[in-house]
Amino acid sequence: MPKLRELGRELYAQHGAQVLLAVLDHVSALMARRVLELLIDEGIVNGKYTVGITRRAGMTGLKPYLILRQIDDLGLFGDDVNRRVVFVEDGLALGANVMARCMHSLGTPQNPLGGNRGMACVLDLRMELQKARGFV
Repeated sequence: MPKLRELGRELYAQHGAQVLLAVLDHVSALMARRVLELLIDEGIVNGKYTVGITRRAGMTGLKPYLILRQIDDLGLFGDDVNRRVVFVEDGLALGANVMARCMHSLGTPQNPLGGNRGMACVLDLRMELQKARGFV
């Protein structure tokens, strides 16, 4: 950490905050790629998955653009990278919201966050719909 801190201090002193932030964005994109490469190598992730990037770690500055480029370079999703990489502000809260609505029978298979329809959990129907569309 001290060496990284010193490197950051030198970058800031010589080139300013904008360059330091650009370097951090680039390093973050490379880290996202490396994590994905490890998951692919271990057989945990394949081209049928959707990758979720959340919060400041993946959504500030140029990170979304740089991360998409890195993932696209992997060739994992072919031409479908824009539909297979999702950027969300708070993935945990969104998932909790979907499950709460599911448990209380809210929503429809097409819109799981919709209003009360008085039917059973829409999760199975949603998964069937996604399979029919080739997402799963």
